[in-house]
Amino acid sequence: TFDNLVLQPTVKQTTPFKNPLPPLTFHAIGGYNSIIYTCGIDVKPVEKTISSSIVIRASIPDATRIETSNTNDSFWVVGISKLREGITIKAEFKKLFGTVESVDATLRNVTIIPRGGVASRPYGSSPAWTRPADRSVFTTEIVLDSEYNPESQLKIGQFSYTYGKLLLSLSRETTTPSVVRASYSTGVHPPVRAAAFDVCMTDYNGQKEVVTDHCTSMRLWVVPDSPPDRRVLVTKSPAGGKKNRGSGATCGASPSELTLEMLTYYEIANTVEGFRYLSYEVPILYEVSSAGQVFLELGGVLANTLKIFNNVPIEGVLTLQDQQMSLTHTTGYLTTVSFHGRDVTNENNPLPIEIGAKNILNTQQVITPTLTEQTYWWGQPVQSFTAFELSEQVTTDNECPSKRLFQSSHHNYQVFEPRPATQWAYVQGVVEGVPFPIESSIRTVDGYRGWTYPKTSIRVSKHSTTGCNNGGTLALYNLRPSSESETTTLRSGNLSSFQEVTLSDMNYGTAVSWMTLSEPCERCVLRFDLCYVGKRAHNCLELPHSSSVDYYPLLSERTKVTKPFSVRKATTEKIIVTEQLLPVRGEEGSIRVGEQFSITIQEVAMFTRGYSSGSKWSMPLPEGRSSNRMQVTISSEWSPRELDTVFDSKHMRYGNGGFISMRDTISCSVELSNTQSVAFALSMYSEHSAKFHFTQPCSSCSIRLTFDNLQGVKSTFRLRQYHPPSRLGLSPTVGDTLRFRVMTCGVTWALSPIHVHHVVKKRRPFSITVVRVDQHGTPSWDSSEEDTSVQQIPFSFLYNQSVGNGAGGSLSITSDIQQRGFISGVDSSATVRLEVTRACFKCAVKIGSATHYFSVMTDPTQIIAIPKYSEQQSSIQYQENIPSSWLFDIYAADEVGDRSYLVGGPTFPGFVPLYHLSSWFVSGSLISLRENEGFNLSAIGGFVSSGNSTPSLKSGQFVYNGIPVPNRFRQELPLGSIAVQLADKPGVGFDVEFDISGFPGLPTRVLGSKKGPKVNYWVPATELTVDNPAIRGCKSPAVQGAPCTFRAYIVGELANSTGSEGKTWYLSSQSLGTTAGVTATATCDSCRPIIYGIGTDKEKSIGVYPFNLSVSDFYSNSTGTCNCQVVVSPPKEGALRNATEKSFPVSFSRRLLTQWRYASSTDFSVQSSKSSQTARVAANRLVDIYLSAYDESGTVTNVGGLSWEGSSGSKLPVDPAEMIPQG
Repeated sequence: TFDNLVLQPTVKQTTPFKNPLPPLTFHAIGGYNSIIYTCGIDVKPVEKTISSSIVIRASIPDATRIETSNTNDSFWVVGISKLREGITIKAEFKKLFGTVESVDATLRNVTIIPRGGVASRPYGSSPAWTRPADRSVFTTEIVLDSEYNPESQLKIGQFSYTYGKLLLSLSRETTTPSVVRASYSTGVHPPVRAAAFDVCMTDYNGQKEVVTDHCTSMRLWVVPDSPPDRRVLVTKSPAGGKKNRGSGATCGASPSELTLEMLTYYEIANTVEGFRYLSYEVPILYEVSSAGQVFLELGGVLANTLKIFNNVPIEGVLTLQDQQMSLTHTTGYLTTVSFHGRDVTNENNPLPIEIGAKNILNTQQVITPTLTEQTYWWGQPVQSFTAFELSEQVTTDNECPSKRLFQSSHHNYQVFEPRPATQWAYVQGVVEGVPFPIESSIRTVDGYRGWTYPKTSIRVSKHSTTGCNNGGTLALYNLRPSSESETTTLRSGNLSSFQEVTLSDMNYGTAVSWMTLSEPCERCVLRFDLCYVGKRAHNCLELPHSSSVDYYPLLSERTKVTKPFSVRKATTEKIIVTEQLLPVRGEEGSIRVGEQFSITIQEVAMFTRGYSSGSKWSMPLPEGRSSNRMQVTISSEWSPRELDTVFDSKHMRYGNGGFISMRDTISCSVELSNTQSVAFALSMYSEHSAKFHFTQPCSSCSIRLTFDNLQGVKSTFRLRQYHPPSRLGLSPTVGDTLRFRVMTCGVTWALSPIHVHHVVKKRRPFSITVVRVDQHGTPSWDSSEEDTSVQQIPFSFLYNQSVGNGAGGSLSITSDIQQRGFISGVDSSATVRLEVTRACFKCAVKIGSATHYFSVMTDPTQIIAIPKYSEQQSSIQYQENIPSSWLFDIYAADEVGDRSYLVGGPTFPGFVPLYHLSSWFVSGSLISLRENEGFNLSAIGGFVSSGNSTPSLKSGQFVYNGIPVPNRFRQELPLGSIAVQLADKPGVGFDVEFDISGFPGLPTRVLGSKKGPKVNYWVPATELTVDNPAIRGCKSPAVQGAPCTFRAYIVGELANSTGSEGKTWYLSSQSLGTTAGVTATATCDSCRPIIYGIGTDKEKSIGVYPFNLSVSDFYSNSTGTCNCQVVVSPPKEGALRNATEKSFPVSFSRRLLTQWRYASSTDFSVQSSKSSQTARVAANRLVDIYLSAYDESGTVTNVGGLSWEGSSGSKLPVDPAEMIPQG
């Protein structure tokens, strides 16, 4: 076994590419008892892969790294000239423990593996590294392809278009096998986009390198050193030369579409012949035009030049800001654009399409544009018109381009949508006084819409009605058109959005006629007439006078009637919000109580889109059409933002917003209402405004609106995020449900109901929290998390309001305070941590304007019993068959005497207790007395008894509300008192020990004494009696030096106290006078007697007098036995002055001493008698020496008069008298 052991290699191993390693020889150097031992140990390494805790990190110091969100690859950019010179790929190895990395300095080999795609990683193979003769450098070649190259080579004409490919020469040295040098391997130096490869660690198996699973991915971009000569190429265009259908007639005419594909490329010298390189390193903006002659339509907007964006190259390198791009490609090499044209010259003038391009990062760089080989033009085809038709649904807008947005609703909010009234079906019913549309159109021979038909008019009239009502007056309208300068324009659907006309307009072969019927109708049919061009209402169908296309459709085809439909009475079917003003501060939606909300609502009728669509158009009811028998209720509703935020501290439910009120108010000055909602009746106008506010705070409240038209239609919705559509155009205008954090204004401090301690324990810390509250007592909180202002709040301990035994003692604050008498509050709340040193029945602290009362409890450690009378009256005379009582004030207390209100009564019972153990009529703690056992003694002629009186609680044993309470039907005792009743038999010297249920075994104390009260329930003294000597160790004969102990008793007797075993006397504690006493004398024939009293005052107080008798100095003529007579005399005064003396004989035998024996603390063996004995002990060490005298029987004997001397004759510093009682 070695004290220590160290292994040291004999030869440092540096051989690379070996797995497993050859056997290694170590020296084992160990030590034992300062002797060094050395031996050789051969260690054979086990073949094992590198631990999975090793990770590889690769970098290219010669290139520029691109920071991207892609955490799997590292991106690097290098110029062609730099790669020609050569770049370094450096690998580092790390030990990874969790997220902590540490350096691994072990020399490891790396290799470069091409990656064909992003997800592919061909592990297990490695390029063949060749080793030259000098074995110092290893070389190999690899091919790196762009991961974005198309699967099939893009070849147009004699050229191939590519993102590039690299042929690289790699080298590494044996001294630095984790560093690889890379450069072009031939004279061809092409660029490349995202050449993907892996840098991997390898193991050498003796024949070749094997790739491990420790790799890192890299992507390399090789870019030209200077801006190349970029050019645009059209790769695909359809055949041209014919007339295409243009887009200028109407928006629904499906014009002919043209699709072009294009790319940007450049050429570089000293690269592969016949290859052109796709431009990827700059963003390109293409511009498509046709010499200013063709208007291109994109997204419904006409433009002379169509712009389209492409080529976002390297992620993270280029950031495009404030560029309005319509399309983005990040990996494609072709840009596609589709469009259609419009003939503006009415001439057959085919033109080529020009495609130009710009570098967005540097618009000064020239990119050569190109023209399509084909030419294109758009015109108006010839149509033949045969039919005039009515549609059941509206399918289009007769304005082109359509700029009008029509009112609809989303989540009960007003929104605007394009293509007014699309899918509106009149056959589903209409509402009196509310405009509704019907579409009519011209059809061609082949069934298409006649969008080249000249502009004309439609006449509408009532054809027939069936039922009790006829629909009233018919009015005809056109939806107001947009102006040339407008991009979009809003039409709300009220009558101001229309122009009343006698004929409705037909444009591009389509008319959308709007009309109203003033009264209900059960079954109405309308007539539509297609007027000849230029005719008015009165001569709408008069034949024209000249031959023209206007002859078609024929007259017989120019009149149509609708299907029957109904007109229902106007009633409010829904309300929508058209405007809202919110008093919101910040993103959290924080507001104050009393801050005004304002909303404007509109009454609408609903019209279904199509026959099965769930969505509807909403039309406002004209003024005078709405009913006044309806109401809207606004109420608050608590709701968390999301289900998983219910227990977030910011959204824990706190208040419900109180009661919504419409009274005029300013922030935080609110009156509480008795309802949580406010309702108002809608007037005879279609739009109504309401102002309201929250009256109480809320952690997350929404506002709910409930609509009831009192005719069976009800709906409920909540206020949402809403922006006027005029600012957002076609974008969505309705957001998520609004939730408000409603706060109030604190004006004073109040106790928080969350941390309220009405009962605390002594010396146990507790906390009190106060919050800032408003005038209604509602807590407030700050408006934002950033507001952490600190308030200094006055704090005091109200000693003059603290009552009860202990009164709280002193108060210590364990919270951090910056100023004496103040505590710090943050965000309208403050918490102070306190500790009270004494018990208190009613204590108070004041924090700000809030006062908190509490009781301080303390654990009981003792029961204090205070007799109602003086201590002398604890001795009571027994009266047969007449019980006696003894009154106490009693309570449980802690170690310093403070009352424990857990079980005992307060100092001032008149105060209402703050702490309740139980109710008045249910018993709480119970006070009881512990049992006391008496004793019997054998005496001459009978027995002496200490008595067996049974103490019991006469009243006050129940504890209510912490106070001992007497019998509640007989209030003969005050609160807090109990009565102990003594009955049955007399008794002396027994303890009165109390117990309280729940706290058993507590010691009873009287006025601070460590022992409880003693009770003497005595009988009058009538007799003096003595122990039977046989039971007190007085042998007959007794032995010299052995004491004889006996007792005399002052007793009394009761009638019929003689039993089968003799007379029974009871000890009497009756006072015998100031000089009273019991005496004893002894007379012996041949020895000297020694007799003395050994009784204590406690024994004498209950009538017990012990004596001790021994003899010494036998006379020379003694026969070995000494006979004595003992006489016990009663007191000479008092009740027993005439009592009879008692006597008894005792004999003593002489004891012969034969030897001395001693024992010491160093050697406890018993030694024989010697003239001297020597014992060695340590200096300054206490030594006990026991010296004993033995008689002939070997019994130790009490002797007197021993003297102790040292060897030099000096006395030892020990009092011999202390040794005499032990012999």
